[in-house]
Amino acid sequence: MKRYIQFLLLLIALNPTLSKAYSTDPDCVPPPDVSGYTYIAGDVDLTGGERMDGDFYIDGSLSMSGRSFIIGNIYVTDGIVTGNAVVYGDVYSENLVDERGNGRINGKNCSNGEPIAPPPQPGVCEIPGWESYDVINGDYVLNEGDSFPGNLHVTGSVTLKASSVGSGNIYALGDIIVEAGTDTRPTVFSGRLNTEGCLSIATTNTSISGTQCSTSTCTPPTDDYQFEIITLPDALTCEPHSVRVNVKDTSGNLIEDYDSLMSISTTPARGTWSRLAGNGTLTDSGNMDGLATYQFVTADKGSVELGLYNPTVGQVEVSVTGGAVISDQASINFHKSLIKTQLSCIDTVNGYCVNTANLPFSLQLSAVKENEETTLCEAYSPSNIAFWSEYILPTSPVGKSVEIDLQAIGKSQVNATPIGISFVNGMATVAGNYPDAGQIIIHAQDGDNSEIVGQAELIVNPLQLQINSVNNNPAEVSGYDPVNDNGFIRAAVRSHSNLVDVDTFDVTVKAVIDCSNDTGSHCATSGNGPNNPKAPSFSNEVTLLPSLVFPNGASASLGKVHSQTGANQLTELMVGGELTYADLSYDEVGVLGLQATSVDYIQATNDISGSEVKEIGRFYPAYIAYDNYNFTEGCNDFTYMTKGETNDIPFDESAVTLNYVMQAKAQASAGETERITVNYDAGLSYPVAADIDFSDSAYSAFSSVDLSARIIPASYYDHTQWLSGVYTVTALKLGLQKILGSADGPYFENMPADSTINDQVDYYIQLTGKDGEKLQTNATLTCTSDRCRLPADNTLSSLGDFAYGRLLAGNGHGSEFQSIRTLIEATYFNGLQFEPFQRDSCTTIVEAQLSAIPTLISDEVAVGSGKTKLSILNSPLIAGKAYLQFSAPNSRGKLDYFIRLKDLSSASLYAPWLLDYGNEVKCPDESGILKDCISGYVEFGLFRGNDRIIYRLQTFD
Repeated sequence: MKRYIQFLLLLIALNPTLSKAYSTDPDCVPPPDVSGYTYIAGDVDLTGGERMDGDFYIDGSLSMSGRSFIIGNIYVTDGIVTGNAVVYGDVYSENLVDERGNGRINGKNCSNGEPIAPPPQPGVCEIPGWESYDVINGDYVLNEGDSFPGNLHVTGSVTLKASSVGSGNIYALGDIIVEAGTDTRPTVFSGRLNTEGCLSIATTNTSISGTQCSTSTCTPPTDDYQFEIITLPDALTCEPHSVRVNVKDTSGNLIEDYDSLMSISTTPARGTWSRLAGNGTLTDSGNMDGLATYQFVTADKGSVELGLYNPTVGQVEVSVTGGAVISDQASINFHKSLIKTQLSCIDTVNGYCVNTANLPFSLQLSAVKENEETTLCEAYSPSNIAFWSEYILPTSPVGKSVEIDLQAIGKSQVNATPIGISFVNGMATVAGNYPDAGQIIIHAQDGDNSEIVGQAELIVNPLQLQINSVNNNPAEVSGYDPVNDNGFIRAAVRSHSNLVDVDTFDVTVKAVIDCSNDTGSHCATSGNGPNNPKAPSFSNEVTLLPSLVFPNGASASLGKVHSQTGANQLTELMVGGELTYADLSYDEVGVLGLQATSVDYIQATNDISGSEVKEIGRFYPAYIAYDNYNFTEGCNDFTYMTKGETNDIPFDESAVTLNYVMQAKAQASAGETERITVNYDAGLSYPVAADIDFSDSAYSAFSSVDLSARIIPASYYDHTQWLSGVYTVTALKLGLQKILGSADGPYFENMPADSTINDQVDYYIQLTGKDGEKLQTNATLTCTSDRCRLPADNTLSSLGDFAYGRLLAGNGHGSEFQSIRTLIEATYFNGLQFEPFQRDSCTTIVEAQLSAIPTLISDEVAVGSGKTKLSILNSPLIAGKAYLQFSAPNSRGKLDYFIRLKDLSSASLYAPWLLDYGNEVKCPDESGILKDCISGYVEFGLFRGNDRIIYRLQTFD
C-alpha cells in the first residue's frame, strides 16, 4: 500500500492536471480529502428507495431518483442528477450538479470543480515489497524484438509483441496481452505478470516462466478487419512506386488504433520495400524478393504508404496479411517509360482523390523514362497525348463525358482523343472536368508510342444536395374548413403501409453539379443556386434529418416524420441524381425543417454536402377533442338559478362545478393511435385559438328555450392556459341567471308533472382556431353547427336540474305567555306557480342574517314591556323547511323580523339566488333601491279570553 501511495504521488507530479488548484466556487474550496473515500469505478444509478452509507469516490456519473439517498460525502468525476433524492453530506463534481424536482443536497454543493486523484485502493494482484520500479503512465507496448530487464508499474494496458523479451515484473491496472513469437524467435518473459484487468498469453511460440495474477482471461480478439491496397496500376522500373495500405473495419472505416504486424509479399517474388510515409517499423528481407513486414503503431491511424522498387519490366501482384486476414491482390505493371499523373483534389478520402462535379481541376502530366545506361529516371517530352475515360462506379453512366482542356474525350482506348499539349522539361498541366458524379479513371498515352501510358483515378462528388420542391396533399375530410392563417397541412400520423388517408406532403431532393465556373456550359444560368442541374449518374442513400424551426423552447417537441416504412424512417436510395419522398406526414404542430444528407459515397467517410434546412411549413392540429367531462350540482341533486343581477356571480347552491379538458390532436390513419400535439401551447407562442374564438351555449332539451345569454360567467376561456396541447377546465363555477321580473322553469331531467318529459339544460361549447382546427366529436365527425354538447355530441347529457327558487318567511300569532314559531320555506316555480321545494337540504339560516326593528335579532328584543329571544330550528333546511322560534315575552306586542339573503360586502354571501321580485324587501339598514331581505312578523297577545277556547288563527308550540 505504501508503494501504491508513492506511485499516486508520483502520478500527480507527472500529470499537472491532477494538481491544479481547485475551483474558486466557495463550495469547492478547500477541495475534499478523498483519501478515506471508497472508490467505485463506473456509473452509479440509485432508484426506488436505495441507499448508500459512507463516503464514495465515483469514477463516473451519479444518478439518483425515487426517494433514494446517500448518507455521506460524494466525489464524482462526471455529472450528478438528483430527482426526488437526498444526499446527506457534501457533493463535489468535476461537471454539473443537476438538482431536479425534490432533489436535495444537505451539505456543500460544488460543481465544475478541478479533478482530484482517486484514493489509493489495494488491487487484487498488486505486487508488494518491490525494491524499485518504473512508473508508466498510460499504455505500454514492448515492440517486436525489444527487451527490458526491470520492473514496471503501468497505469494502462500492456502489450508484449512477438519475439519481445523481458526478465522483470509487470503490474498493470489494465489488460496484459502477450503475442505469439515468430517461427524463428519466441516471445520470452521470466518475471511476474500481474494485472487488475484480463490476461491473454498466446499458446504458440511463447515462453512464460514467472507467475501470473489476473481478474479474468481476455477474450481472444477476432479478425474483424480488412486490408485495402491503393496503388496506381502502372509504375516505373527506375523509382519506388507508391503502395498505400489501409486497415479498415467491416463498415469501411479506418481502424485508427490498429497496432499489429503486417506481412507483405509480391508474385512473382520481385522488388524491395521502403517506407514513404508512416511511423511504424518496416523490415525488408533484403533479398529483392518482395518480402517485408511492417509493424503498425497507433500514430499511423490505420494507414501507411510504402514504396516498391522493382527494376524488372512486367506485372507484379502485391498482397498483405495480418493474423488470419489476407488482402485482395493489387496488380502493378512496371514500365521502362511512363506518363505519371498528379491530380489537384478538393479532398482526399482513404487515399482517393475527391473532386466536385463540373468544377474544373488540374491534371499534371510527367513523361518519364529509364536511362538505359544509368537506369535512373529522366524526363522526356512527347509530341502529343491521347486521352480516354473509364467508368468504375457506376459502370454505365448516363453519358456525360470527361473533358480535358474543354474537349470531351473518348470513352475507350480505341476512341482516345488526341490533344495538343506542350511539355516543358517533361511536364505539362491540363484542365480536367467531369459534369457528373462517380468514380472514374482518366487514361493518357503517348501519341507516338501506345506502350507509354499513364492514368489518374478520382471520385467526383455532387456539389451538394438540394431540397427543390415541397408539395402538400390534403386529405378530403367532411366538415373541414379551409386554412385561413397560412398553415401548411394538418399534423398527422400516416399508416406505415400503402394506406394514405391523412394529410401528407412530398419532398424532392436533387444532387446537383457546380455552376460557379461553368467552363463547359452545362448550367442554364451562371452561379450556384436552386436551379443547378442534377448529377444524373449519382446514386447513394439519402437521409432526411428533421428539425423544429418553430416553436422554440425547452418544452417544444420535435415530433416524428412518418413514411410508408415507419416513424423517422427517412433513408432511401437516390438513383439518377434525384429522389422524391412521397406522402410523408408530420405528427406535431409547428414549422418543420428538413435537411437532406448522404454519407459514405463510394468510400467510407466520403460525405456529400448536405442541403440547407428547408422550412416545409407550419403544421397545425387536425381537430380539438374534448374529454373527462363531469360536473357536480350546487345542492345535492339540483342547482338554483342565480339572482338576475349583472354583478351577481355563481356561488354555492346556484352553480354547478364543471370539469373537462380539450386536446389538440393530429390526424391518424386507420389503425394508428391519435397523438396530442404538445406544441399547441400558448407559452411557446404557438398561435392557439384566441379568446374570441370560444363560445358556450345552453338550451332546454324539450322546450328548446335558448338559455345561452343567461350563462355566467359570460366567458371563461383563456387562450394562455393551453399547455402541451391540453386545455384544462377545473372546478369552474357555472350558473344560470334568473330572468328579472318573472319566473321560469323548471329545467329538470324528469319533470314533476310528467316523468317522461326531459327538459334538462344541455350545455354546448364551440371553439374554432386560426387554421380551422375546431372542437369535434372525433377526427372525422363534426358537431352539429360546430357546437359540441358535453360530455359527447349526440349523447343525452345536461348540467343537471335547474330550479327557479324563492325563500319565504312566514308569520306567527299567539299568546304572549307562549313561544311562537314561524316557518321558513324553500319554494320553486313549477311552471305554473310556486310550490314547496322539499329537495332543498342545503340552504342555511344563521343569526348574522337576522335582524328586527329596532335592534339585532341576536339580542333579546323588546316586545311591549317584555323581551323575546330567537332560536333557529333546522338549519340547513330539512325537506325545504326551517323554523324561527321566538320565546314568550309575557307582554303583548308585534315584532317584524328580516332575513338578509345578500350581504352588503359580498355579492354572493348568504343566498341571493333565493331572492326575487316576489319576496324581496328592504333590510332595516338599507336605503334607495336596495332590497336584500325577506321579512315576516310575530304578534304576541292577539288572542285573549278563556284559555279553554281555541281561537281562529291561534298558533301552538
